[in-house]
Amino acid sequence: MKAASRVDPPLALLAVVVVAVFLGKLWWADTPFYESGSTTSALLATGALVKLASLALGAVFSARLTGLFEGASRFGWRLCTFWFASWTVGQAILAWHQLVLEVSAPFPSPADAFFVAGYPAMVAALVTFVWTGVATGLVGTTRSHALLGTAVGVPFVGLAVVVLRPVIAAQGAPLATAINIAYPAFDILALAPTVVLLRIAARFAGGALFLVWALTSTGIVFLVAGDLLYGWFSLLQFTALDPLLDVFFLLGYALVARGAFQQLRISSVGAVA
Repeated sequence: MKAASRVDPPLALLAVVVVAVFLGKLWWADTPFYESGSTTSALLATGALVKLASLALGAVFSARLTGLFEGASRFGWRLCTFWFASWTVGQAILAWHQLVLEVSAPFPSPADAFFVAGYPAMVAALVTFVWTGVATGLVGTTRSHALLGTAVGVPFVGLAVVVLRPVIAAQGAPLATAINIAYPAFDILALAPTVVLLRIAARFAGGALFLVWALTSTGIVFLVAGDLLYGWFSLLQFTALDPLLDVFFLLGYALVARGAFQQLRISSVGAVA
């Protein structure tokens, strides 16, 4: 726990500063500070590099965790490793366009292939972790968790229909349409096991394991919210809340990586002991 007390306060302070700077653009976008080209470049670089670093660290932490577990848990962390690694490559492609070529990444681009490839691994990992938790018999029954997942999923399926209807009706390029459908569809699939994991985490409130799943689940909620709002705002060509989307994605990536690090910390202590 001492390592966490040294690392977390400066990270939390840095997160507060970054979030405050991004959110400030919602109210003061027309001020000299935010209209400055150097500020725009700095925010773009900060967002791209924080996302890239978070995903890369998540891949490293998950890969190390596969050597500390057996059975279904090891499989779950292998899925996480693939998920983080695939999204790291996708984010690296976006960062290359944004920071090196200084252009917006085309859509669709190779980055989308890596993001879409990582989604099934993410969903499968979440389901695996729910299954391993339920298998302990300490966190409720399979039926109760299935009911919760269904109760959460059904309303968001309706939301997905609302979001996707204009995408399908637009009759754009087949590949672009397929990707625009895939992102919210996988988000909905991920949300149900995420909420179940939050419920399971609540059973361990106050313990080190609680932090693993509280961080991971909260991070995924931010990512899902960011994805769904991005799709909706894109359809409406609404850009006023783009800084809020940036914050959602930054927090999402950082929290899931921190969750993996927390699991590595407590698992490494157990392995040494």
